[in-house]
Amino acid sequence: MNRLVHALPAAYAAGALYLAHLATVSQQHGSTTRTVGLGACSLLLALAIAHHAYSRDQTRQARTDLERASRPLTTAQDLTVADLLPVPCCEAWWTAAGGEHHCTRKDQTT
Repeated sequence: MNRLVHALPAAYAAGALYLAHLATVSQQHGSTTRTVGLGACSLLLALAIAHHAYSRDQTRQARTDLERASRPLTTAQDLTVADLLPVPCCEAWWTAAGGEHHCTRKDQTT
């Protein structure tokens, strides 16, 4: 698949160059309509190369974002929160997000 990703723009470029050559030859022979048509096709292939590069970059970015989202939490703050979340001591713990709070007997969950 990786080789095809690089071969496709190369084929587009070769086709665009060939069409540009044909447009030049047809201009030399005096056929203006064929020159315009072949030149337009050559430009379309050049645009296809740019679009291919753009979509390839978007795919790489999406793959990178997906890999980053699937990684486990690694920062010290995330690990501390992950350690504290399973052990709430009272209702006030939730509003204080595990920080300093005052537990009363009626608020205790255990």
